Amino acid sequence: MKLKKIASLMLAGVMAVSMLAGCSTNGNGGNGGNGGEGEGQVNTDNLSAASVIAELDKDTTDKVSFTADDSVQNALNKSVKDMGAAITGVNAWTIATYTAEVGDIEYVTAFDFSQLNKKDADAQTLLWATAIPAYDYSEKVAVDAIAAQIDSMIDQMNLPENSAASVSVANGDTYYKYSYAAKIATVKVESSSGYNGYVAFLTLTATSSEAKVEL
Repeated sequence: MKLKKIASLMLAGVMAVSMLAGCSTNGNGGNGGNGGEGEGQVNTDNLSAASVIAELDKDTTDKVSFTADDSVQNALNKSVKDMGAAITGVNAWTIATYTAEVGDIEYVTAFDFSQLNKKDADAQTLLWATAIPAYDYSEKVAVDAIAAQIDSMIDQMNLPENSAASVSVANGDTYYKYSYAAKIATVKVESSSGYNGYVAFLTLTATSSEAKVEL
């Protein structure tokens, strides 16, 4: 990991709380406006998810395909507005699960590779979110901090490339290749309670495809 990313990750540890859990995707995006269905009023403006993707390490993007997704963005914008100024005391897990509810996103709490190792297996999706208080930090610092957290999360997951690595295989045997895709949404939050910050949400989906061993 680059020195800049290490510094960003250390800063993120001070600034933020994040959570990984299960999910699948659906939603719709755009710039926010005035909200406040929760306590108080919240304004949201999109923080560039594409900028976060651009700051990810190559090791991360080699393992996972990342896209800035409008549907997920819309779900995040609405969930943040619904929570209103109460977002000050909300943890990342609540943000992730409520955004999934708003976006009609199905999720699991962990990948079950025993289920993925089946023909025509359903895709499985995890959720991840982070909330970073702004203080005096610029959007660039927030982007670097979010990217550093995602890099760390993907690195710690040790995502397998296929099922063959965990079993003995012979020529012609069937095994399963895994692919991973993430959809990201990010938003800048300003609330009437005085809380300013940045919120990021992503869905991480695993799919499998059948293959034959060729030795």
